[in-house]
Amino acid sequence: MHEIISGDRAGQFQLISGPSSFTDKDIERPTGVALGLDYNKTVVASVESMAGSYTYRHADTLSYNGAVAADKFVTTIYNVKRGKMNDFTAEVKRAVATNKAINCKNSYNTYVQLWAGTKPQLVIVTNLKEGFKQMEDGFIPSQTEAFKTEYLKTFGQEMWDKRATALLDFVESIEVFISKRRKDLSSAQ
Repeated sequence: MHEIISGDRAGQFQLISGPSSFTDKDIERPTGVALGLDYNKTVVASVESMAGSYTYRHADTLSYNGAVAADKFVTTIYNVKRGKMNDFTAEVKRAVATNKAINCKNSYNTYVQLWAGTKPQLVIVTNLKEGFKQMEDGFIPSQTEAFKTEYLKTFGQEMWDKRATALLDFVESIEVFISKRRKDLSSAQ
């Protein structure tokens, strides 16, 4: 369970469960009923009815170094323009490839909303292993220039120029908030 500590959602909680597959949903677990009752008693009872329930697919090909353990996070929600998700995810894949090539120290997991209807979303949760100080300008000074150099070498100037306007071209709006893991509200699993 994560507590959101910035933005319009400050004070709210974000429950992330998984990763799991649809096949996992077919498995009957002996503790499933007890876990459901406990969840309803301890979590649902204290959550306002306005809370949303969203289903996202973890996109490992759009994630980078995602297994890094962290207790602090930056969540960026991209509301993608209709018909632009493929273009946007292609750019995210180029960023992942570039980060791998330069052995970037960042870590993030990417999720794509399933059953999005008319509002497709891509969500990137950045793991802040070193804490919120990672958000400071110049925390990893050499990474920015190394990223640009590698990106240009691999994908060329034309793609770099398109990258500069990608958010304007592909995204309707962006929401960003920071959160921290609440160990007192999280299960050990």
